[in-house]
Parts: sequence; structure tokens; C-alpha cells
Amino acid sequence: MFATGISFREPNIFRNSLNNLDPPQVGSPCTNNYYLHQTRGEVYGLDHNRERFSAWNVARLRPKTDVEGLFLTGQDVLTCGVCGAMMAGLVTSGAVLGRNVYSDLVKLLKSTKKAKKTD
Repeated sequence: MFATGISFREPNIFRNSLNNLDPPQVGSPCTNNYYLHQTRGEVYGLDHNRERFSAWNVARLRPKTDVEGLFLTGQDVLTCGVCGAMMAGLVTSGAVLGRNVYSDLVKLLKSTKKAKKTD
């Protein structure tokens, strides 16, 4: 297996750390199908099909819900994957705080860059 064998291919590079390595755990679409019985890639959330990405569902999947004080976050609030989940966290925090936290981050970045220039 590639993931297991790669760390042992060049012993000179990993000489001091081979005894401290944990064997990597990897998966593939076949692994997901075997263990999770998911054949269409939907192991981490909603099905990834046309209905999930329809205009109606995209408009409905938002952090704020009809239940007061209940907010949703995660990849299915915006789009799939790690980046979708990260951006959903940003959008959800904005919904909870009632402000545009993206603008706050842009201002923070600008002030940080400005402070570094003056140092």
C-alpha cells in the first residue's frame, strides 16, 4: 500500500523517526463503499446529487433556522468539503452574532499587515 510503504522507501530520511511513526490510516471510495455502504460519495453529509444542489435547496440550507436560537453549520450549509465547512463556520458565526464577520476578518488582516510594516 502506498501510504504505508512511502515512509519506509528512503530510510536515510526517516532514520531517526521510524520507531516513532504510527502507521497511517487511509481510505478510498472502495473503503467507504465497503464499510459505510455509500456508493455515491455522500459519506460526510447530504447526498451529492442534483437535488441537493438545486436552487431551492441551496436557498434553504442556511445557518439560521425556524427554531429560535438554533443555528446550523458544517459543509452542508454552503457546499461540500473542508473549505465549505470552514466557510460555513464563518457564515454561521455571522448569523449568531448578527454581523458580517468576514468584514471583521478583512479589517483584522489589514491591521495586522499594517502593524508588521511599522515594526
